[in-house]
Amino acid sequence: MIHHRFKSAYIVFTGLLFVMSGCISGPPVSPETHRQELIAEPAPNAYYYYTEAQILKNRGDTEAALDMMRQAMERDPETLYVRRELATLYIQNKQEAQALELLQAILQDAPDDIASLLLTGRLYQSRKELEKAKTTYEAVLNLDPGNKNVYLLLGNLYMQDAQWDEAFRVFEKMTANFPDAYSGFFFLGKIHKERGDMKQAEEAFLQSLSIEPKLEGARFELIDIYAKTSDSAATRRKVIRLYQEILEEDPGNARADLGLALYYHRTGNDSLARQRLQLLADTTPENDLVRYVFRLYLEPGHNREAVFLLKEILRVRGDFGSLHYLLGLAYNELEEESLAITHFKAVPADSKFYRDAVIQQAFHYSENEQIDDAIALLNEALDNDPDYPDYLIYLASLYEEKEAFEEALVHLKRATEIAPENERAYFRLGVVYDKMDRKEDSIAAMQRVIELNPDHANALNYLGYTYADLGIHLTEAENLIRRALALKPNDGYITDSLGWVYYKQERYEEALAYLLKAVELVADDPIVLEHVGDAYLKLDNPAKALEFYRRSLSVRDKDRDEIVEKIEALENRNF
Repeated sequence: MIHHRFKSAYIVFTGLLFVMSGCISGPPVSPETHRQELIAEPAPNAYYYYTEAQILKNRGDTEAALDMMRQAMERDPETLYVRRELATLYIQNKQEAQALELLQAILQDAPDDIASLLLTGRLYQSRKELEKAKTTYEAVLNLDPGNKNVYLLLGNLYMQDAQWDEAFRVFEKMTANFPDAYSGFFFLGKIHKERGDMKQAEEAFLQSLSIEPKLEGARFELIDIYAKTSDSAATRRKVIRLYQEILEEDPGNARADLGLALYYHRTGNDSLARQRLQLLADTTPENDLVRYVFRLYLEPGHNREAVFLLKEILRVRGDFGSLHYLLGLAYNELEEESLAITHFKAVPADSKFYRDAVIQQAFHYSENEQIDDAIALLNEALDNDPDYPDYLIYLASLYEEKEAFEEALVHLKRATEIAPENERAYFRLGVVYDKMDRKEDSIAAMQRVIELNPDHANALNYLGYTYADLGIHLTEAENLIRRALALKPNDGYITDSLGWVYYKQERYEEALAYLLKAVELVADDPIVLEHVGDAYLKLDNPAKALEFYRRSLSVRDKDRDEIVEKIEALENRNF
């Protein structure tokens, strides 16, 4: 046991050495006994295993370190530091449940141990148990109000959950305890801004800049505040000065370059906007520009701004052909289809976006019921790029739409030959086989999808529903569909599938509950509505069955004969 920290073990061990070397008096021993005592090694103790664990941990062998630390704890189960180190190693080895159990035991014995509380808080945070993480960090601050990092951890957790009052309390306390905490003032500014108090937000951001003049984020926040307030000459000067300060500190800051160009454009100074963009285009690689514009403008949905920037950059750098693809995406979102197509067509063949641009064009043709044009485009693309599976898969889907299943099959089989790990190809193959009434082939294809991706919810559902519809392997069908529903709990079609499995198992009450829930999720699907009617009929409620059969017929475009027969049979019954 090493109850008095590990130095006590060292003292004991040193004392033993003195005894063994004869420096401390004791009863006389024979020479042979003395020799054996000198040769014998002391049994490993907790300190030995702890030290070995630290060496292994520093070498990066955390698994072996964990084993050593367990042995240290076995020999000294009470020492706080050993237990905490063991919890740390559990975390490093992704054994979070064991770590949490050990940390909770530690905190029962030592509820004020800050290091263990911090470990527990971070563990809760990594496990997305955020309320528990908040409670734990609050406990740390009550014990140690001088822990600056915990204010940041806790305050940001409250901000993530839009608990602005709680976040404000934390950051206000942080700045009171640490008047030089620029990050605290920055987050106070963010909270003021979220509350709509722009004056207070401005003051907080300016305070953070006075403490840390290089703080880029505070300048962007101030720019946003000023740009949304009065459009006066003084405001314009402030915005432009802030952009320029960012660029002086970081000349390659694309966010500032693009933002300043847009600001010039918005305030009617297009010549300065073009100068800024020309300078940016001349000094920035094409791929970087693609990344910046996508991340800063397209992804957040600022499509009009993206259009201006991309058109102006292309005006001075026509060789940046990949930007046409981004322009096409922007026009797509703005529902300006003809302009989108124009720019997708302008993407050069050597661009990494060329294939995607072809697919986008084919999609536009398809959406506008120009299926033959889409097929012609993809066939032409395949002539130049015969081994690209996405062309084959999308072309097959177009043939499938035309019910040209044999043609679809040819292209999907080719896709699986080229890309035997492509789950999309096998999934579409399974669907086409099903439409051709080749059930065994469809089942094999769906099994292959699940083999490639056990969490492919649509394949799990498709296979489970196929089994149910055929009335085979009903237990397996239920398991497959339950797995799919766990992955997509609010999917109406998967919910319907589970109801249909229960129907096939003659569990009609359970079937009806799930089928009615499916109708809530997909109200106008004719098959789902028909299934509800079937369940009501089995439960001896022909009036409700007739109601749902009629609803099914009203939204059914094809395969109407069977549902008409069901309706007529019920209408002719005397109930």
